[in-house]
Amino acid sequence: VSRTLFAEFAEHRQTERGKEETGWVLLGLRNADEAIALATLPAGVQRDAGGTHVRFNPTAQGLKFDLSGAYVRRWVPEIAHLPDEWIHQPWAAPPHALEAAGVRLGKTYPLPLVQHDAARNAALAALATLKA
Repeated sequence: VSRTLFAEFAEHRQTERGKEETGWVLLGLRNADEAIALATLPAGVQRDAGGTHVRFNPTAQGLKFDLSGAYVRRWVPEIAHLPDEWIHQPWAAPPHALEAAGVRLGKTYPLPLVQHDAARNAALAALATLKA
């Protein structure tokens, strides 16, 4: 799932800022070989049976498949001490939970690159104009 999420993110961020963000994400991949990661990205970009791109919301995927946050805690130690309820959305955690976990948004853990709800709504609106 993580390669698919990253591939979907990277494919749809072809702006200058998106290229910079992709570089930061690659930098954050632990023990990653950049050539292998970039070469396998196309395998992570899927289409569904209707011929449209599959879009994943990392928060929803985490809540569905990693409710306790075990995967996140293993691979993102910067937020490992957050309570389960905030592990998939640390930016929404109250200040006391962040402080207790030693998380400083924008310093020890990045702020969100994509506002998924807003991006989803924009994509649905754009799709509606095509169908009209």
